Amino acid sequence: MAGAAARAKPGGWSARLQMYVVIMGAYYAYKAWKGGDPASDSRATSGGKASGQDCKDAGKDGKRRFTKVDGLWLSSLEAGGCSDIQLLLLHQTALSAETEFGSMIPQLITKAAPAGGLQVLALDRPCHGYSPCPEGGEPEDASGLFGRLLAGRPASQQFAYLASGREAARHAFATVQRRRTAARMLLLRPQLVAADIKGRKAAVDAARWAVLSSSKERGLESLDVVKMPRGCTATLIYLEGDQEDDALKTALEDDDVAVEVRYVDSLEELDAGIVSAVSDMLAGDGAATEESSDEEV
Repeated sequence: MAGAAARAKPGGWSARLQMYVVIMGAYYAYKAWKGGDPASDSRATSGGKASGQDCKDAGKDGKRRFTKVDGLWLSSLEAGGCSDIQLLLLHQTALSAETEFGSMIPQLITKAAPAGGLQVLALDRPCHGYSPCPEGGEPEDASGLFGRLLAGRPASQQFAYLASGREAARHAFATVQRRRTAARMLLLRPQLVAADIKGRKAAVDAARWAVLSSSKERGLESLDVVKMPRGCTATLIYLEGDQEDDALKTALEDDDVAVEVRYVDSLEELDAGIVSAVSDMLAGDGAATEESSDEEV
């Protein structure tokens, strides 16, 4: 009897599983209705080891993929053509890859890609978007999943990172530290703990996160940037009026990471500011030198 009560508990694993069955069913029904082949947009891999031989042009709007890593399915939007440069996008807590980056991805492909082209990989973190939620909520060490996912990509590929908000920045740093390879990082409003949904159609994502997640916010505790790989760069972007994370900037510089700080006037101009910063970052401008600077975009 007690077991039955536990299974029926609101927000428990059974409720989460039912919600994901509905979400996944709706997604595949939509794909079938549109005439697409859902199977062609998914990759069933073991341990995050992809073949690396199935690169296809995903277009500028992106295609939905599903990859199995350590027994957990991760959903992503992938856009662009085959390239040795990949840009990993990590969204804010309570949002999703499509909600935060969907309108920006085509601009990244058409306006920010370097001469050799660009592939964009926008992940739904566990418990967000189409990525299922483990029973204990989003793993604190989700960077391990991301690292193993990237490890399945061709060894020749270089990765850059765009992380939005505090928790995504934490995951980005941990992933770079695990990979032990110099990387270029763009950290969007790294002081932001709770999702800023003003001006964004994110109410559904935020409500879903509140229902599914049992994770606890860690607040504005310090980010671990010790022993970053040699040659890393970081661009920090804030909105005008944001409280900057001076401790983060100092810690990065103390660890020999070249830092640039940029400002954007408003949320309405944020996408354009990010695209410009990504373009500079991938071209080798901005924080690619040892000197840090403050620039308004």
